[in-house]
Amino acid sequence: MAGILFFVHNWKLIAMESMTPKRWLAVGIGVAIVFLTFVFLAYYLKWEWTGYPTRTPWDWVLLLSAFAIPVVIAVGTFLFNRQQQERQEEANQLQHERALQIEHERTMDEALQSYIDQLGQLLLEKDLRNANVDDEPRTLARARTLTVLARLDGRRKRSVLEFLYEARLIGSIKPSWDEDGRQGHERVEEIIDLDDADLDGADLSFAVLVGTDLAEASLVEADLSYARLSHTLLNRANLRGAKLFYAHLDNADLSYSNLIDADLSHGSLVEADLSHADLSRANFAGVRGTLEPWFEEKADLEPGERYQANLTRANLFSAALEEADLLGAKLFYARLSEANLIDTSFIEADLRYADLSHASLMGANLEGADLSEANLEGAGLSEANLSGASLINANLVYADLNGANLEGADLTGATGREEK
Repeated sequence: MAGILFFVHNWKLIAMESMTPKRWLAVGIGVAIVFLTFVFLAYYLKWEWTGYPTRTPWDWVLLLSAFAIPVVIAVGTFLFNRQQQERQEEANQLQHERALQIEHERTMDEALQSYIDQLGQLLLEKDLRNANVDDEPRTLARARTLTVLARLDGRRKRSVLEFLYEARLIGSIKPSWDEDGRQGHERVEEIIDLDDADLDGADLSFAVLVGTDLAEASLVEADLSYARLSHTLLNRANLRGAKLFYAHLDNADLSYSNLIDADLSHGSLVEADLSHADLSRANFAGVRGTLEPWFEEKADLEPGERYQANLTRANLFSAALEEADLLGAKLFYARLSEANLIDTSFIEADLRYADLSHASLMGANLEGADLSEANLEGAGLSEANLSGASLINANLVYADLNGANLEGADLTGATGREEK
């Protein structure tokens, strides 16, 4: 018995690091099978050296118990110690991660404070605001800004932008008046160029950044919800997956920007420039392009009804709106020429007088849409659903309607296609 205990104890120490509960179960089953096989052979072959036939089955049960009890104790002790060890390792890991996070937070705070101090010196001692484009103060300011932004989290990136905006270093607008006394806006040029700035994941919700120059900046998955961004330059900016719901983007320049998967729902895009922008899978629910009620509750909607996008006269020239949902949208006089509108939903949309010349509308759903007086010259409409659509006086010259569903469509006065 002492030998068995010694063996089990030492084997436990050797196997402690490599054995798992599943392996222990397999070992236990294996030992049981060996023992039962041994008992069966002892009886069947009548091995006298085993004590047969003087030993009874009860003797074998007692022998098994004598062997199993220390094994069970040893395995139980091992599993308990292993569980305690894993819990301690998990606690140590959590403590280590917490310490690393605290250190990272401290490092970011120090970097932010150091940056603000350095910019303050450039403003006070180097007259940064009046420096020329290629002067050292402006070069240093841009380099330090791009460096610190790459090291900060979303909340601290907001602090940097608010500091730069309040210091009038990244552009703004000021009121101006023409010769007839009519008020307008005059752009104040930026001092620090934010081209290629890392603003990914920045928390800019409710931020006031009117007239800023964020052209060519990276704002992937940034939170710009409810932000005031009117007259802001966002041309060629990367806004993939950005949250722009309820954002004020009136007169903003979003040309050539990447707005794939962006949420623009209920945003204001009055006279915004979206030409050449990639708006694939963007959410336009409730977007307004003209002066409309801002909040959905003011639109007198039925429960479950949504406020349709209003993009009247919007400039969407060559924009990518593939698979976008523009159900019931108001696109009266909108410019959509050469746009990518493949598989886009325009169900019951108002596209009267819209310019869709040479647009790609393959597979688009235009069921019940109003395309009266619309320019569809050279448009690709193959496999599009135009059932119940109004195409009164529409220009269909050179339009590709192969496979299009025109059931119930009104083609009265449409040019370029003979009425069936």
